[in-house]
Amino acid sequence: MRRIHLHPEIPDNSLDLTFEHLSEIFKIGETLSTTKTQTVKSCQLHGREYILKRYLGSGLFSSIRLAISQSRAHLSFRFAKYLAEYKISCPRHLAVATKIGIPKSITFLLMEKAPGIPLFDYIQADSSLELSKQAINNIAALISSIHLHGIAHGDMHTRNLIIAPDDNVCIIDLDNVRFSKRRTKNDIQRFTSAIQNGKRYNTAIIKALEKSSLTALDTTSYSS
Repeated sequence: MRRIHLHPEIPDNSLDLTFEHLSEIFKIGETLSTTKTQTVKSCQLHGREYILKRYLGSGLFSSIRLAISQSRAHLSFRFAKYLAEYKISCPRHLAVATKIGIPKSITFLLMEKAPGIPLFDYIQADSSLELSKQAINNIAALISSIHLHGIAHGDMHTRNLIIAPDDNVCIIDLDNVRFSKRRTKNDIQRFTSAIQNGKRYNTAIIKALEKSSLTALDTTSYSS
């Protein structure tokens, strides 16, 4: 059984996407990372660069999650739309295509590629990249805004924050995003630990995050 979900604002020249089409694109893409159940590739589509994830599932429960659109790919697809509604920058997720079967299932998730460089690259000791004060403030504001809406990213580390040339910041890798205020604390712990492991800008980023979090908290208290 095959199914596909398309973003309502998907470019007209991509409306012909099918599971088979994404499978062919995936075969010739450049591998960025791979595990036993997930492979991420950079792919070309109509002259533009996209990110295409392939998820492998097995067993009855995996098939049921896919059938009711509760897989990691489907959740990532939906949360990308939620974040966009909240004006939180993340890549548009354009399509989820599944081939559901027992014992094995395959899912593809197609999304735009966020322009820029991961924050991870800025904070390394041997880096010559310059992180502006505006970019630092944008990092803090993005994280605070996500949490203000009761959303936890679930994997908040420095490789998942992309700094664009204009200092805007984009969050990627939404597979573990959930509505959970309790898990936002884990986000902060994970992010703070990752920043402290860096050798550059760690103090400035942590101070900006603390200030932004307090401002968001004051705003919430005032509004209520």
